[in-house]
Amino acid sequence: MSLTFKRLVLPALVILACIASIPAFINQTREKPDGFTWKQIPGDAIDLDISMEGVAWIVATDGAVKKWDGAAWVQVGENATRISAGPTGNTWIVDKQNNLLRWGAGKWSLMPGKATDISVGASGRIWMIGTKKKPGGFAIYKWGIHNWLEVPGAAVRISTGPKGNPWIVNDRQQISRLTRELWEPAPGSANDISVAANGVPWIVLQKNKQDDEPHIYGWNGRGWDLFEGSMVGVAVDARGRPWAFDDQNRIFAHPQSLALKSE
Repeated sequence: MSLTFKRLVLPALVILACIASIPAFINQTREKPDGFTWKQIPGDAIDLDISMEGVAWIVATDGAVKKWDGAAWVQVGENATRISAGPTGNTWIVDKQNNLLRWGAGKWSLMPGKATDISVGASGRIWMIGTKKKPGGFAIYKWGIHNWLEVPGAAVRISTGPKGNPWIVNDRQQISRLTRELWEPAPGSANDISVAANGVPWIVLQKNKQDDEPHIYGWNGRGWDLFEGSMVGVAVDARGRPWAFDDQNRIFAHPQSLALKSE
């Protein structure tokens, strides 16, 4: 067992106690008068991501993996459920059997491990949520040289910051981020999270699926700004301009997003 892993294990109980004291989300938000109007993009999505270079990728409702060429979606894969677009074309997917595949040299390569979510940061660091159930969701892993290393904690969604540190959401909608090898509670609650290449996290929150609409929020350094639109998934380009999809799987983008342009 490595020294780093031991250092993570010892504070785990302290972190769990701290998570219970996260401030109520509603007190951490404000409506943001951003002024932009969403641009609807052809197609449908159940997940999406944008690489540091500004290439948008989606998983369509039929599981097809596609990337935007500036005018249309080009299919490059199938059978996916989750996607993460890393730098220089290093895109990973989770398929319907929880297998991990990585895009490179024009083809998909099967990678070790089973996953429910995957995240490749702007620095190339890779994290995933596995299939082993734990309190809070599923086990969390980081990619070593040739395999996955489990770290303490559990989550249902994960997104990696530009320096390689992940943010997570657990099955109680609690948000945490890895800081100096410790899971540090973050204010608010979320269903999903996406950290842009500029380091700014964005979240989706739908408190009650029966009578509450989902919304997206961006971090302003002190709290969460509410953005226009009822969205269930979000990804953000390197300049902080979001793409999203709604509960009908329709795709929308900030009209000035770099990812609207061709590669």
